Amino acid sequence: MRSLKAIVLYLLLTTPGYAFAGEMVVEGALAEVSEQIGNLVHLKWDENRLAIDREHWKRVAGDKTEAEKEQDELDAMSDGGIPADIAEQRTVDGRLQFWAGSIAIHAFDAAFLRRAQEAEETLPFHIAHKKAAYVDEQGKQVSPDAPNALKFEKFIFDLLPAAKRPLVFEASEEDVFAPLKNAPGAAKDTPEYVRRLLLDQHRRWLRAAGAEVADGVDVEISPLFAPDEQGVVERIKPGTKFDATTYLKEE
Repeated sequence: MRSLKAIVLYLLLTTPGYAFAGEMVVEGALAEVSEQIGNLVHLKWDENRLAIDREHWKRVAGDKTEAEKEQDELDAMSDGGIPADIAEQRTVDGRLQFWAGSIAIHAFDAAFLRRAQEAEETLPFHIAHKKAAYVDEQGKQVSPDAPNALKFEKFIFDLLPAAKRPLVFEASEEDVFAPLKNAPGAAKDTPEYVRRLLLDQHRRWLRAAGAEVADGVDVEISPLFAPDEQGVVERIKPGTKFDATTYLKEE
């Protein structure tokens, strides 16, 4: 399958020595694929992905997906493919029936991907109504104000039903989900908005290490200095004070 070969870097996956592959949306500032690959290695599953509770989503996540369980098999659907009455179904305790929203962070066993790329129907087409520029009869380019074209897409999340041993991890939105989708000036998902989410995460890491960060002070942490909260705890001494904006980097 051509599209799947491209997605999973087919040339690498057919080279001996590559056992796992990770995938994430390029705009995910808080995405951490290596941790998911670690889970995959430890638990010996075909695929695992991160999900957050749809009930608490504070923003529209573009092509977000919903992981659902049906007839004891995991499956996924794009939000546009889920009827509203089904998307809002509740359990007896009031929780969403289909609660898990995928944030497009996946880890795959390479052997599973090699098997999947041999199956022609592994990834079905999805139809999306999009705005597409075109050239009119006078030879002028026209940028339409409303959707005027059908786009046929394939999504990596459709591999979920094909996995014999899939696993979905629930994660806190504030720790993993900061999509950068809009230009400066928009209400959300802008560079400034995402940077604030990243700095807030780093502030939580520093406080977990026992550091004191003054109000209004931003401390950004390079992944080379510490990739996660545990790394910060190991490198920052309790009681360390940050009174000025700082960038912690590997010396």
